[in-house]
Amino acid sequence: MTKAIKTMTFGIGKPQAYFRRAREIKPLEAEQGKLVYESLRNISKCFSQIVNQMIALKFSETVLGIPVKEFTDFKTNYKPIAERLGFYDIIGSGILNQANVLALAHFSGEHGKDLLARGIRQLPTQRTDGTSPIEYYNPAVNIVEHEKKIFLCVCTYPKKFIEDSGLPTQWLAFPMNFNESDKSGLAQMKRVASGEWEYKNARIQRLAYGKNKWRGQLIVSYEPQPFKPLKENVVMGVDLGINTPATVHIRTDGAGERWSRGVGDGRGLLATRQQYKAEIERWRRALTTKGAGLSGQARTNTQKKLKELKNKEKNVVKNGAKTVAAQIAEIARRNGAGVWQFEDLQKGGMRENSWIARHWAPGMLLDAVRWQASQCGAELVLIDPAYTSQRCSTCGHIDRANRPKGKKGAAEFTCIACGHHENADKNASRNISITNIAGIISEWKEKSTPAIALNQ
Repeated sequence: MTKAIKTMTFGIGKPQAYFRRAREIKPLEAEQGKLVYESLRNISKCFSQIVNQMIALKFSETVLGIPVKEFTDFKTNYKPIAERLGFYDIIGSGILNQANVLALAHFSGEHGKDLLARGIRQLPTQRTDGTSPIEYYNPAVNIVEHEKKIFLCVCTYPKKFIEDSGLPTQWLAFPMNFNESDKSGLAQMKRVASGEWEYKNARIQRLAYGKNKWRGQLIVSYEPQPFKPLKENVVMGVDLGINTPATVHIRTDGAGERWSRGVGDGRGLLATRQQYKAEIERWRRALTTKGAGLSGQARTNTQKKLKELKNKEKNVVKNGAKTVAAQIAEIARRNGAGVWQFEDLQKGGMRENSWIARHWAPGMLLDAVRWQASQCGAELVLIDPAYTSQRCSTCGHIDRANRPKGKKGAAEFTCIACGHHENADKNASRNISITNIAGIISEWKEKSTPAIALNQ
């Protein structure tokens, strides 16, 4: 069976010392902890500066045709660059090699074609303020469960730095922090720690806000569970989220699962589309600006390029919708959901503040979901989503006040009747997964018509 690969993101706590051979984790002294945080920031700066230098050198050699002796001489050890930056005493050759791999990745594949195209004006760069991620390859990564906690252990320092600094070991252990609501993330990480799931590369990154707040990411591979036969008594509700493309919830015979899951990488999809939109705008200005001097064949070529970019952007949107729909279908098949309840876009389901309406194409997503349902043999039911975002999935109370106003409050749900607090998208998906949710809300509206009119 083909293994699935996913990236897990989590918060990490204060670093501790990890003794790999004894598989022991011990806390660091206060001064050692300060030294670790300072060195990690310096490693991040060094890593990003090396990446930026290697990108510039590679661009000079490949695009500009300027022979760069430094680049051709450097192979597996980039000590001269690190010494020039003044960081070699705290960074090992392994991390330096990873910086080179990351730099060269910008010149490969479709991204490399765009980078090497004519008209390039700005090279990709890494932040040099200490918030650039620090990459670790598999041999330098361990996942350990210790005293009911799971630790991300990474080999960070060369031996010379350990001898000079007085730190007890080359390895650091970061306790993983999961939200109380993220039960599935914690359960999955326990599978990684037990060896059931394999882990590959990892990274740690200091957040731009807060003092010494860090997060970690781990790439894992696993054999997905076999699909279940689809059943009519298993219903999946799909909500168009505010911060994510969609959120799903499953009910079996009316009993809801404890989890509700966001689907789709909204930031990644949006970043990809914005790259094309920026390029389209640049070529459009070149075509419409007075005095640009574009005429004849030059103007024809520019129009052709602009049309090509627009088609690429359209394909990005279409492929993004297909990806989200495929993820929705996989969740349904893993849980045996034979009925998919989706928001009816003709009845206000495409809320103006939903992520899909703001950044993507709701119609394309619906078409992709409809196609996936037909391929799976599932029944797609379009429901009126009115009031599903204001209804409490715990007690059933419906009130506009359940959704606080403001940019931050729009993503949160707090019931004024029972106090139930949850992510707004997850709460809405729990409501949409109810088989007769439209009838339940219609019955409530008939009883509460005067109050609704007064609120409006």
